[in-house]
Amino acid sequence: IIKLGVSVFPYSGKNQPPKFGDYEAQRHWMEITVNLPIQDWYRNTTDNDLLYWGLDYPPLTAYQSYLTGSVAKKINQDYV
Repeated sequence: IIKLGVSVFPYSGKNQPPKFGDYEAQRHWMEITVNLPIQDWYRNTTDNDLLYWGLDYPPLTAYQSYLTGSVAKKINQDYV
């Protein structure tokens, strides 16, 4: 019943390019944490536009993105 109820509504970011939803946000956060210095994770810079899926969760979540992104990068650098 829950699965059916959730599938009725559109996902976050549907039809809103280039932000195509939560999956894109997670992928982008892995990209940020793996490729930028820690001090730039939450700063608006030329390499980190906070208006485009900027990190907006607490640091523990950012470190989780970093760990996941590090594993993804070892598998295939194009992932992040």
